[in-house]
Amino acid sequence: MRPFEGSGGRRIPAPSHRGLGWAILSQAGPRLWRYGRGTPGWTSDGTTHWLQAPVCDWVASDFGSIRRRTRSHTSKGASVKRPTSPDVLIVSYRRADLLQRCLESVERHLPDSTVYVWDNASDGSPDIRRLSTTRPEVRWTFHDENIGFAAAVNRLVRMSDSPTFFLLNPDAELVSDLTGCREALRSADVAAAAPWIADERHRPWDNAHREPTLLRQLVNYAGWEDRLGRLSVLSMAYARQPHEVNGYLTGAGLLISRAAWFFVGEFDERYFLYGEEADWCRRARSQGYTLASVPEKGIVHRAAGTVSDVAAATSRSATLLQENRVRYLTIHHGRASGRAFEISTAAIDRLQPSKRRVRRASAADFVITSPTLSFGGAERQRVALANGLAAAGEKVTLRLLQAEGDLREHVAPNVDVRVAPYHSVARDAGARTLLITGTTRIELAYGAAWRAANAPRARWVVANHHYAAPDSPVFRSGDSALMRLADGMIYLAEGHRRDHAVHQKLDRGRYWVVPNGIDPSGFEPESTEEERTAPTVVSIGRLADFKQVPLLVRALSRLEHLQWVFDIWGDGPDRDTIRAAIPASLTERIRLRGWCTDVAGVLAGADLFCTSSRFEAQPMTILEAMAAGLPVASSAVASVPEVLHGGAGVLVEPNTVDAWVAALEPLLRDDGARRRIGDAGRARVLDRYTEAVMIDKYRNVRDEVFAR
Repeated sequence: MRPFEGSGGRRIPAPSHRGLGWAILSQAGPRLWRYGRGTPGWTSDGTTHWLQAPVCDWVASDFGSIRRRTRSHTSKGASVKRPTSPDVLIVSYRRADLLQRCLESVERHLPDSTVYVWDNASDGSPDIRRLSTTRPEVRWTFHDENIGFAAAVNRLVRMSDSPTFFLLNPDAELVSDLTGCREALRSADVAAAAPWIADERHRPWDNAHREPTLLRQLVNYAGWEDRLGRLSVLSMAYARQPHEVNGYLTGAGLLISRAAWFFVGEFDERYFLYGEEADWCRRARSQGYTLASVPEKGIVHRAAGTVSDVAAATSRSATLLQENRVRYLTIHHGRASGRAFEISTAAIDRLQPSKRRVRRASAADFVITSPTLSFGGAERQRVALANGLAAAGEKVTLRLLQAEGDLREHVAPNVDVRVAPYHSVARDAGARTLLITGTTRIELAYGAAWRAANAPRARWVVANHHYAAPDSPVFRSGDSALMRLADGMIYLAEGHRRDHAVHQKLDRGRYWVVPNGIDPSGFEPESTEEERTAPTVVSIGRLADFKQVPLLVRALSRLEHLQWVFDIWGDGPDRDTIRAAIPASLTERIRLRGWCTDVAGVLAGADLFCTSSRFEAQPMTILEAMAAGLPVASSAVASVPEVLHGGAGVLVEPNTVDAWVAALEPLLRDDGARRRIGDAGRARVLDRYTEAVMIDKYRNVRDEVFAR
């Protein structure tokens, strides 16, 4: 172990063996694997030893007192034979034919290796399953969704137990036994080694790259590396075989030391595809490891071979590559570098003829904007819309103008997701590209700029999902002026448009009504016929003043003589006001339940859904309650009267305590009435408010706006 350098020492972050272990590991670096652990480690002489250093139990009574107790596991010098071959880890996707060639090449050149294959779900998975039946010696894992390359590799490494493992792309073929790479990893200072890659577009040593700085990334994006002679300042690619790699090694064929993996950590799973190996190699170098580019024949690689036959998948891969370039620069070189890369590549796309041709050829049918994909009703709708349009065969780009957010993982793989600032406007419209924005200021500014930049072929509509306040306009005059520049406005209902028109004009007479839709499959009605002695009334939503939950509390308090319980799900600034409105005699019947993390589960255990908002647009929870077969009682605001039309629910008008008492009493008394209303509500949702209906309506909007 190299000595602790300097005299400052290392502060232990907690009085525990974990805290002390962290301090030692962070200081000692890669050599500690050979000298400091009580588990097998592979030393530079090629033999495997049970390490003579014993396991240590670290006991700390306080920060200043640590004592060490030792116990040995084996006698000194016990050893076993070093494994002759690394485990081979393959993440498969789509192409069973390419995977079969890959496995055959491993069988020829590394016959003693254990092969692990993780299949990320795709349209090619059935063919890969059939292939698995012909190769029982391979350890197969089939996942029911595409979790990404980085996440799949992490899981394969956990299954593997060899001291080294070789990451091999399914569209690559092995052409040697990796003798040079395996020799390189006999040094404990080497974290990973990569052999030459043979393809028609690159030099053999292009498995190695310099550190991806902003300037190098831009030169690579523009395709100028070879034109500029692969100068070190400008190019990630080396002009000749490097003696030392100061950037990263390509993951298409990469031999990794498990000891290094132990210290450096797993792949960062935010890199869904591309960039994960660059991030890992940088972390390895920061901990004192080196990377080896080995001048030996290794693999033949068909770049993007698993998606090259499908245009949408190829476009998605290009988008992921771009996203992860931005992510790498932001993480390792600062937010300013990531933002500069976005702005600069947008300029290259506009100015470079080859980039313009590619953009136009791959133009989306729909471009949908959102500031972020944080959890929220509007964001959920955008994800559902993008996924549904893509599933219907449309080419969809989801453009995020600020950041990604937690809902990013729910976006379908065939949706092209791009994170770019609102002022980075792309000239990417095709002959029938429709831009759909929301009503936030940055979306409206982007929409107006995009419409101008892509004229005359571009079309832009604003999807207005904002509530209309009864007493004043909700949009500033500048925002409403931008909305009128669009080619039309989408409202949730005729009543939704009328409510907005009371205070301000948002469209020029060109509008469509497209209600939100839900996936009803997750809200099946309860099949039990058992009747509850005390019906459960629920409301779900943010506890804010305009929701008027205290009104429901007062109405139910006047029905104290009936059997019921009222569960209030949600949180927000009005929580204390609601709590104060609950009479002392009803504290066990009116319950504040907090945030609702399982809407379907709450609705399954309820008998009646209520919402008493002063204003709304189109509450998604009403649709979800109807899909679950619950009777709904609601104030008559915006789109709600159209949703509950024809006996599909109970409208409470006016929105007063007296009116709510009159509406609730028969519903609480009559189980049969609740069932009839619930059945009617579910039938209406299935007929008019599903995601499939919503998708069809948006496609009709696109057809009509281009027909004008």
